[in-house]
Amino acid sequence: MIEQRKEPRITVNWPVKITVNDRTIMGKVRDISVIGVSLECNDPIQVEENIPVTIMPPGGKHINIIGKIVWSDCYALDMENENASLAMGLSFVEISMKDRHILKEIIDIPVE
Repeated sequence: MIEQRKEPRITVNWPVKITVNDRTIMGKVRDISVIGVSLECNDPIQVEENIPVTIMPPGGKHINIIGKIVWSDCYALDMENENASLAMGLSFVEISMKDRHILKEIIDIPVE
């Protein structure tokens, strides 16, 4: 498979809080760049849905963004397995300059 990402990513294992309608879903960030993340959680989220997300890297500085789910493997899994983890790609739609700089400092990827 040819890598199509334009921004460098780093592998992490950070908690993430995802808000969908009136429910909160806890998950993990698997990798991150300045334009998006790969998430893992136990609840499916619709592709193309814009959602508020709080990324919680070490050090206590939370990063708040609005993101769009751009891919999900939930259609490839056996959903009867209660412990199945779902992987999703989330592209950043809105991120404040402050949070973008926090992200840059943490993952040490230059911000344009």
